[in-house]
Amino acid sequence: MWTLFDKQKDALKLCEDNKFSLLIGQGRASKTTFAVYYCIRRALLYPNTSHIIFRMTHGSVIDGIFKQTLPQVLENFFPYVSNSWSINKTDSSITFPNGSRLILRGLDTEDRCTKILSQQFATVVFDEVQTLPFIYFSILLTRLPQPVNVNYSVKIICTANWCSTISWPKYFFADKIHPTTKQSLNDSIGMLTFTSDDNKSIDAANYIKTISELGDKKAALMCAGEGFFDPPGAAPLWLINDIQHIDVIDIKKYDDIVCAYDPAVSNTRSSDGHGLCIAGKIGEAYHIIECYERVEDPDLFVQEVIKKYHQYNCSTLVYENNQGGSFIESLINAHDKSVHCQSVRATQGKVLRAESIVALYKKQLVYHCDNFEDVTTQMLSYIGVGKSPNSLDALVYSLKYLSESVSYVDPNAI
Repeated sequence: MWTLFDKQKDALKLCEDNKFSLLIGQGRASKTTFAVYYCIRRALLYPNTSHIIFRMTHGSVIDGIFKQTLPQVLENFFPYVSNSWSINKTDSSITFPNGSRLILRGLDTEDRCTKILSQQFATVVFDEVQTLPFIYFSILLTRLPQPVNVNYSVKIICTANWCSTISWPKYFFADKIHPTTKQSLNDSIGMLTFTSDDNKSIDAANYIKTISELGDKKAALMCAGEGFFDPPGAAPLWLINDIQHIDVIDIKKYDDIVCAYDPAVSNTRSSDGHGLCIAGKIGEAYHIIECYERVEDPDLFVQEVIKKYHQYNCSTLVYENNQGGSFIESLINAHDKSVHCQSVRATQGKVLRAESIVALYKKQLVYHCDNFEDVTTQMLSYIGVGKSPNSLDALVYSLKYLSESVSYVDPNAI
């Protein structure tokens, strides 16, 4: 039978003392194992309660936790209930003899998010929270009030590898500031640092050596041990105070909304990512509604672009055609001929092209509707050299179109 080691005992006290707790640090430090243990412990302590564990994608929460960590924790920490709980593989949940239920979910589909975030839970775990947009966490804050007449307190537990100083976990847990409003937070918030060496069941030194030799960004974050890190670069065009935040408003109130797409034409480990930005204009102000990038097969990402275009009722899909432009438009037309496309060709350097957009930020006319880490990192670090900042390119294209072009009017709507 397993018992908590010293750092996990510290984590237990942290979680008991705070409503919001972040367990952050190196990989294989047993952060997720403890979070699963804590969920099950509370499920058994409080009959007929619901508890949930999130990861960004449903596939990762099933493969990484439902099939691996959860059975191990049940068998080794709670052997006395190992044969008395029922499992629902279709629903990715287990039910305990006392009526409590533990659910595992991903947040990678809109329907899944809407359904699950509208429910009440006694314990919520966000595993690998550094991969999660703040908007999901923010929604949860408004939907998890403390119930009355119960003998438990609602707990939100997050685990993470080290992330940048401009990431929302840094604002929320370290600075205790709301990432979008920048207001001080009054809730009880705690943070505990883990290292691989805290987990006495592994050879930490050999693990760090092995994963460091992989050489990619994710591996570096998993073995980093010095805390939140600054984005790379020097003398960027934007400063952190240039980036203002605002809540998303009703999309029907915008004067115009466009979808901007900076495409990649390949899908390999070394490929550039696809950049996507949804931006809206309302009066003299501009709102960045969504902005991110991802390495993916071009055909699959084009389908996502089209979905976002219709989701936000965009007037135009602006895409950069320097690389594979005709190919990208052919893909778009093959999936949906109703999309109004507007190609743009980059004839200026990225820094020069961005200057008019920087000016809009300096005038505080641009607001971000979330703490978009991809594009924020690029804004605060890109100096004109190095890897292409794809989400930043998409943001610049969207704002240049909205600020310099006449809005598209569908002739069929007249």
